[in-house]
Amino acid sequence: MDKNTLIRVGVLVFTLLNEILTLTGLNPIPVSDSTAYEIVSILVTLGAVIWNTYMNNNFSTASRVAEKVLKAVKSGRLTAEKVEKFLTDNENV
Repeated sequence: MDKNTLIRVGVLVFTLLNEILTLTGLNPIPVSDSTAYEIVSILVTLGAVIWNTYMNNNFSTASRVAEKVLKAVKSGRLTAEKVEKFLTDNENV
């Protein structure tokens, strides 16, 4: 799995866990002003959700291979015609 994907998922899990603890009355990061803490916590959670939604997270083997093929086509190392020919030649595989 890609390092950036792991970081994004880690931030998402951390912020969701923090949000759950805050909602249950446990403040993992104690601050004097609870209202400010809740606002910051919600903003961080929303940021993590938006970030994870926006980024293309390739978890499966097929999606990681597809990403490599896409990058090869975009960089010119592989042509779309070669990919189409490969797929046509290997339809029964």
